[in-house]
Amino acid sequence: EGEKMLKTPTYHVFNMYKHHQDAELVDSFIETKRIGLEDNHMVPNLQESVSYGKDGKLHLTLVNLSLDESASIETVITEATVDGACGEILTNKMDAHNTFDNPNNVHTVSFTDFHVQDGKLTLNVPACSVLHMEITLSK
Repeated sequence: EGEKMLKTPTYHVFNMYKHHQDAELVDSFIETKRIGLEDNHMVPNLQESVSYGKDGKLHLTLVNLSLDESASIETVITEATVDGACGEILTNKMDAHNTFDNPNNVHTVSFTDFHVQDGKLTLNVPACSVLHMEITLSK
């Protein structure tokens, strides 16, 4: 039998971040809280990367490190308005993984929990997830 390849959750995460390669980094800031068990090991529960791709789209990748809290986000984009968006998400339990018997236990799926209205994008980022949004802008 031929060799099999197993796509790990890490593979899918790197695949979602590929949109930021050879793209123009966009200054961004996210208001969030810090989580953790000890003060000196606290981390932001949300992390973001934003870039403007050669495809003319704005790419937003968000990570929600919280194990049990989703996060509502309203974007504010200066000097442009949001015309449309589409997204993909990777989410499951913290210890979820793929096996040869269950190779698609953790995989990306289409993300639809967002709205584009009045030139803004609002979205709900589930707990324990990595989310990539491709955003179409107009100046």
